[in-house]
Amino acid sequence: MDEQIETTVETPVNQEETTKTETTQEQATENQDDKTSDKSKETDETKTKDKENQESEKDDDKSKEIAAPDSYDYSAVKLPDGMQLDNEVLGEFEPIAKKMNLSQEQANEFVNLAVKLVGKQSNKVVEAVQQIQQDKMAQYKQLLNTDKEIGNGDKAQMDAYIDVADIGYKAFANETVKGLLAESGLNFHPEIVKMFHRIGSLCNDDKLPNANFPTGKEQSAAEILYGSTADE
Repeated sequence: MDEQIETTVETPVNQEETTKTETTQEQATENQDDKTSDKSKETDETKTKDKENQESEKDDDKSKEIAAPDSYDYSAVKLPDGMQLDNEVLGEFEPIAKKMNLSQEQANEFVNLAVKLVGKQSNKVVEAVQQIQQDKMAQYKQLLNTDKEIGNGDKAQMDAYIDVADIGYKAFANETVKGLLAESGLNFHPEIVKMFHRIGSLCNDDKLPNANFPTGKEQSAAEILYGSTADE
């Protein structure tokens, strides 16, 4: 009976040793995970560096294949009508192009882009000048419509005044003068209209001297050049 009791008694378990064992196993597992993660990172970094080196080598190969010419020829560059390339600016661009090892085709692309930019700026300047001219013309017309001598806004009186001015305008303004007046808008300026009105009035009154039949006595060449002598 005593022997049976002794055989059934179990050996007590040491709880502390079990806990330590489990902890040690967990730490070992964590260390193994960390090592695996570090190796994975190193592998990724190595792949990235290899890829960068390969791309850099490709770029170097491409740059070796592209060689800058001894001198650039921009005859293939498309220019708007009336535009010419500035040789001074091209002289400043070429050392930069050679430093960048640009081919002829690449240099042409840069110059074409510069031409487009200049063209846009030129168009803006032209538009600004045209706007200024239109504003001036509108101002001249406003002065013309409010001028007291010309009609002070009365349409019938103004039309009659301008009809007389038109006679002087047609009689004395040649095509060059007409073009300049129209281009500048001065043909609407009140003082220009008044000037041609006075000329037109003289034409109507037959007060203009006839250039083919000059009045007065005939003058010698010396008198024309030096004037009349005191003895006369």
